[in-house]
Amino acid sequence: MNADAVLLATLALTALVDAASVFPSVIKGDLHACVLHAFTTILSSPACQPAVVPEALPVFRRFVLSLARSTNTAATVEQLRSALSRLILILRTAQKREHETSVACERNALLAGTILVTAALPVLGGQGALLGVFVDELADCLANKMTTRVAAGLAKSLLLVPQAEEAAVHIARRLVPRLLAFLIAPSDIDETAEARRTVAQALSAFAAQVPVDRRAAALGVVVPALLQRAAVEGEGVWGETSGRLVALAQSAPDAFRGLVGGMVVRQKAFIEEVIRKGALASADGGQGRNHGMDEAKEPTIALKLDF
Repeated sequence: MNADAVLLATLALTALVDAASVFPSVIKGDLHACVLHAFTTILSSPACQPAVVPEALPVFRRFVLSLARSTNTAATVEQLRSALSRLILILRTAQKREHETSVACERNALLAGTILVTAALPVLGGQGALLGVFVDELADCLANKMTTRVAAGLAKSLLLVPQAEEAAVHIARRLVPRLLAFLIAPSDIDETAEARRTVAQALSAFAAQVPVDRRAAALGVVVPALLQRAAVEGEGVWGETSGRLVALAQSAPDAFRGLVGGMVVRQKAFIEEVIRKGALASADGGQGRNHGMDEAKEPTIALKLDF
């Protein structure tokens, strides 16, 4: 599609979204259904993937936000869920790789689904199975080298939405186990290394932001996963892991100290080594230790955790 066609499509979508906010309520539901159909049709069209979809997604987000804020009727909720169902179908069809833009279509469907879920979170509710299906589809894409980076970034966006909404809690319960499994699983796919860094960042930020009464439980699953990743991938990730562990300890000192206190001697020694060597590696710009320091005089884990 040439530039004029892309501009025309974008202007038409923008005009429809603007019109939807001022039309009489008696026909507003029908107009909303037509606009959602237009967006999903564009998202499923191979010709639209390279140029039209990137321009349409910001307009789509604005439209979904307007639906979630202005109306909360059963019809609106059903329309949003139907749109999410259609996006899941588009995603699964793209995974069959039937045309040359299938990979782009898969990524765009993931992105559109995440936009819809995060923008409409207050009205979607947490009991529907459809939300869980999308989360599972997104998590499955982590293991695919063509989509792993996009899926990791979108999983982070889903995980870090405010936890006040019922749907957000449902997403976290469904997504966290999948992200933990992905983080600690060894992989020979080079593209997943960057995705695991993103997932480690997402899980660490999630553990630090959960309500105080659940923070100890969050640390209890995230910290061992970070240490397992450090053991599997080696010292190359210790600098990053050290920073995340220190940040988690600072966010909940008592919970972190209690977690470390319950570890066996071998685990305590390993977390001390990761924090110490990781901090030195970060300070040395990744060059490691070579400063004539007496290792016996370095801080012990007891001092390191005295925040």
